[in-house]
Formats: sequence, C-alpha cells, structure tokens
Amino acid sequence: PDFSSGQVRLIHYGQDRIELEVETDGKAVLLVSNSYSRYWRAWIDGKEAKIFPADYAYWGLEVPKGRHRVEWKYDPPYRKFSFLNLRPFWSMQWLVPAPDG
Repeated sequence: PDFSSGQVRLIHYGQDRIELEVETDGKAVLLVSNSYSRYWRAWIDGKEAKIFPADYAYWGLEVPKGRHRVEWKYDPPYRKFSFLNLRPFWSMQWLVPAPDG
C-alpha cells in the first residue's frame, strides 16, 4: 500500500473540544488515541466529517491531501437538557400570579 506522510500540530486540547492542524502529502487516516464515543463529532475545515472506530479503541478520520483544520466536539444528548438550558422554564414560574388569600 501507498501510505502518505504528514504532520499534526495541536491547536487546542480541552475536555470537550480538540483542534488540530493537519498537513498530508496524500489522502491519510488520522488516528487519535481517545476512546471512541458516538457523541464526538468532527469537522475538517468547517465541514462535518465521519469519525469511525479504529484499531479497536481509537478514533479514525479520513483526511484529504493538503493542510486542514480538524476539530472534534463532544456533544452528548444529556447536555441539551442541562440545568442551564432549563433556566427559561424555571424563570417562568415567577411569571405565574400567586393566588389571592
């Protein structure tokens, strides 16, 4: 097989976001040593890309030839229903008039 070579530079590494700059001399697969989870999403140059489980426990991401910005974000469904997202509903309680009595 014809394997490409390349370079990876870390831009940001956080709990729920990772950003890299990747440069390859041909189409390549980027392997990341982080446990695979379906709640991680990836973008290459702002366009969503498919992450796949690789080598049993890691992430794989196909990267085209050239220089690219690769970003991952962790977006589990429970965050959509977090306490902070429910604040408008909590504050609505204050808009209900108290009964006379």
